[in-house]
Amino acid sequence: KNGFRIESPKKTYPLALLVLIPLVLTINILPLMVSFSIDQDRSNYAPGHFQTLAARLVGDWIKTAFLVASQISFVGLCNSSMITAECTLPEVIGGVVDEWCVRAPPHLTQHPFTVWILDSHETGVRRLYILLVTAVVCGLVWLPYDFLIEFDMLILILNMPMFLAAFLLLRRNFPETKRPFRVPGGDIAAVIWTLPPFVLTFSYGFVNLALTNRVL
Repeated sequence: KNGFRIESPKKTYPLALLVLIPLVLTINILPLMVSFSIDQDRSNYAPGHFQTLAARLVGDWIKTAFLVASQISFVGLCNSSMITAECTLPEVIGGVVDEWCVRAPPHLTQHPFTVWILDSHETGVRRLYILLVTAVVCGLVWLPYDFLIEFDMLILILNMPMFLAAFLLLRRNFPETKRPFRVPGGDIAAVIWTLPPFVLTFSYGFVNLALTNRVL
């Protein structure tokens, strides 16, 4: 059975966690440790400082490679975030759109543009949601970089505790509900599973906000 468009989620999810969590921690922590061994002055850690330290340690060529790799990573991250937003948006405003389709006059709902923008056969989600997410992204690129970091950390800090709380409440109140993957263990294990992401979220948010405001 598929779960959220993932084949064999009972095998895929645990394997992904076992591989990705150590990999992500290593990729994030190791360069930071090397950077701090070269430059202990944390006030220097502005955007682009990692590339400068890499060039100082290895050579100018790695600074260019660092820049190219980071841009590729940003494109992938942006694409992943947009896809997630496009799949989530129907849960937020889908009911409003469906209600409008029922109540609106036929000459509006059957207009070629309306049919085209609400169609989802070729894209998987309605083009309306894709265009809305794209419009938001186009607006965000004009905002200051520091503001985007602070706003992103604020959203993360607010969103993750609610997500973890929802997981615990659903696990406690609806334990028999069918799902593509069930986290092993009982209620105590569920609480233990939520502690690392809870601590990491607040730690990551604090560090990023502190570095942005130069308070470390």
